Amino acid sequence: DDFRDVMDRLRRGEDAGLADLVGRYSDRLKALARARLQGRLAGRGEQSDVVQSMWVSFVRRHRAGEFDGVGGWDELWSLLARITACKCVDRVRYFT
Repeated sequence: DDFRDVMDRLRRGEDAGLADLVGRYSDRLKALARARLQGRLAGRGEQSDVVQSMWVSFVRRHRAGEFDGVGGWDELWSLLARITACKCVDRVRYFT
């Protein structure tokens, strides 16, 4: 689907918009979280929790208009990766 169409559907609260993004990015985001958490929280399944928390934060902030400047798939990936990395830092701080 077209980037703008997916983002508009997400803003309107359509499940299909989120499903498109989850299908496109979740595996990569989990791998990123696993790499960031490795050695600290390895084996606890924390990467799934981190990515789920990232999606909740992203959707809430997107619907509030915070990410209107994101212009395409590559920019969105960078944003999601950054949010995920920050969530990893928060998770490590919480458990250590």
